[in-house]
Amino acid sequence: MFTVTGGKPDTLTELVQKLSEYELFEAVTDANQSFLNRNIYLSLSGDLDKTVRFTATFLTINYIYNMFMNMENAPVQNCYQALRYVLLIDEAHVIFKDKKSQDLLEKMLREIRSKGVMVVLLSQGIEEFNQPSFDFSSMCENAFLLNIKDKTNTNQMKRFLGFGEKEGVTLARSMERIQKGQAVTNLKEYKKGELMGLEGFNR
Repeated sequence: MFTVTGGKPDTLTELVQKLSEYELFEAVTDANQSFLNRNIYLSLSGDLDKTVRFTATFLTINYIYNMFMNMENAPVQNCYQALRYVLLIDEAHVIFKDKKSQDLLEKMLREIRSKGVMVVLLSQGIEEFNQPSFDFSSMCENAFLLNIKDKTNTNQMKRFLGFGEKEGVTLARSMERIQKGQAVTNLKEYKKGELMGLEGFNR
């Protein structure tokens, strides 16, 4: 790269150098075991350079996306598709602020469900999902509202769940009295706006 750029590092060269300074990825892996067959928690420190954090995160998620897309479609039995993996992304609005990342997330939510992959997006508030540049909730088939920090924002909550004015009244009342281990969902099996219990969830 230095030969091409005349001995001066360009933007790409500087990025590669920064990535190589940190031990972000394992140098040696077990070739006989796919990392998809293990429970793995990926986290990058906020102290890292912003460009390094974004690039490392994007490359990791893009790699996972391509691995899923190279799989056969998950089998369907009695109108239900088999579930193979769960990809949980905490604070998704932070990770997917960039337009390129949003495009990748949109592709993932639209395409990998046929591969038997469930994508779970988590955030503490509702506004993070309904951003002017990208509406995360519009790409989510099933949504759950727990005891979020902005639970008085009825309009945002209705938009997130796809509720109308009538359901919005019930939703607002439910969120006023919501407790730990409870949620409101848009699942068709539950009455719109009513509270439901979540087993094993104490947030």
